[in-house]
Amino acid sequence: MFYYAGHGSMVDNSFYFIPSDNVSLYQPEKLAAESIRDETMQEKFRNISALKQLVILDACQSGGSTEVLARRGAMEEKAMAQLSRSSGVHVLAAAGSQQYASEVENLGHGLFTYAILQALEGGADGAPRDGNVTVYELKAYINDQVPELSREHKGSLQWPYTFSVGHDFPILRNDENMPVP
Repeated sequence: MFYYAGHGSMVDNSFYFIPSDNVSLYQPEKLAAESIRDETMQEKFRNISALKQLVILDACQSGGSTEVLARRGAMEEKAMAQLSRSSGVHVLAAAGSQQYASEVENLGHGLFTYAILQALEGGADGAPRDGNVTVYELKAYINDQVPELSREHKGSLQWPYTFSVGHDFPILRNDENMPVP
């Protein structure tokens, strides 16, 4: 699992992870020198051997990065398809490629991070209510809750953006529900 909450910017069809000391959010030359491009991160994720990967981005315009970050090489995708049903790469982004991710001071987080935390505290446990939360349950929860939270706290809509390759898998398990061997 990789979680990022910070500045982000889409410039020339590339998403940039921007350190807090960079004040040039849209100047390509400064972004290239002082930020991390989505393709650089995708290469790092590709080199991780884990078959289950979840990338969570709470940043403005982060939806523009989702397909790049979830992409693997053709040979890797074929091998993944032949492996177990529990393999997959999922990217959850706070906002679309042209949208800002809102922070709400009284929530103590960005709207997206707040919704993720609520989901992991049981809000995303769907049918059957078994104490477990899967990636797809998390996606459904944030797709429902983030627009509502943004309407309530900001008066405008923020839409999360997600992209998946592969299958669903649990990210939170209630071991009390596991059968005893």
